[in-house]
Amino acid sequence: MNRPLRIREKNGMIIAGIAGQTSEVFLKQPSSSPYYVREGEEGPTLECTLAQSFRGDNHEVQWIRYTKGLPRTLTRNSKLLEKAHFELVNDATAGQHDLKIKHITRADTSGTYHCTVLNTDDGSQHTTDGSEVIVLGRLRNQTQSL
Repeated sequence: MNRPLRIREKNGMIIAGIAGQTSEVFLKQPSSSPYYVREGEEGPTLECTLAQSFRGDNHEVQWIRYTKGLPRTLTRNSKLLEKAHFELVNDATAGQHDLKIKHITRADTSGTYHCTVLNTDDGSQHTTDGSEVIVLGRLRNQTQSL
């Protein structure tokens, strides 16, 4: 099935992705196309909504950011571990575990993000495709004195 490519601009970011990405585990997941964002600005919200069968107490949800091949755990279930740059948009009963990037800095927010769900009973793990956040430099003031 061909899905349309969706390109949009939001808060100064160019976001391109396949519309309606879903799986048997993830009802919503972040775009597999990169998010281009500007340093110092507000970033995107990366979606992660779990199917009903993955919402129980025996499932643990994490957001992980990889930078230069190294993982950094940002959230664990409903607990946000990196508060300076991120916000968890969470409704566990609806299976929503979205990660909002609040403040873009190259060092703290660029990288590849994955939402992961772990079944704590049998150890099975499911992960979204990587969603890359690419940080661009700040815009220069383009007005000139006359």
